[in-house]
Amino acid sequence: MRSRVFLVAVAAVFIPVFALPLFIEPVWWAERFGWETEGASDLTNYLGRCLGAVALAIALVALRAARDPAAHPWLFDLLALAAALLTVVHIRGAFEESQPASEYVEIAMYAGFAALAWACRPAPDDEAAA
Repeated sequence: MRSRVFLVAVAAVFIPVFALPLFIEPVWWAERFGWETEGASDLTNYLGRCLGAVALAIALVALRAARDPAAHPWLFDLLALAAALLTVVHIRGAFEESQPASEYVEIAMYAGFAALAWACRPAPDDEAAA
């Protein structure tokens, strides 16, 4: 049950807050999070939309996998690893002082998300049968 709730929560939070806004209008999204966007280029928009597309795809797969989380333990590994790497990205930004204050909060958020993904991971079928 907790695996299902986790996956639905992932989709419910990440689709409207991160994935869709980045996919549709990354500079607008960045401004809402306090980023300086003056001088944003086509590359900025392109990379933002690419990140939004990947986030949207993962969140939609999470929503679909919520029907049967035990059949998708790999998705929890993907979510945990992605969150752990995003934690590293945000820590680097903190050391470089290259990100707005909202991104510092995301250090704890992504680290917690990684731990939660691991904690909610269902046992693979072969482990459950043992």
